[in-house]
Amino acid sequence: MIVTEKARQGINRCLAFLENNSAGYVINDVKSTIADSLDNLEKGLCTGLFSDEEGEDEFLYEMIIPYGDSGYEYCYFIDAQGRYIVSGFKHQKENDYY
Repeated sequence: MIVTEKARQGINRCLAFLENNSAGYVINDVKSTIADSLDNLEKGLCTGLFSDEEGEDEFLYEMIIPYGDSGYEYCYFIDAQGRYIVSGFKHQKENDYY
């Protein structure tokens, strides 16, 4: 599995928000939840939903990571070598992958 720089920035942005607005245990719990989801993706234990983003490749998937009353999302695709490429990450309430 490959996590692109854009996806890493999204993860770091969400974690930075938590550092400024949440208790320490929440940050560790969210990190663990994200890591578990990415680990399951790499092992082929989960599949995402087809993305409905206009103009996006028809093979782009979105994975939802439930957490609390909302959660997080990441988008990924499978390259020609069968690797999972995570290309974006955001909080579920955000409109787009930044």
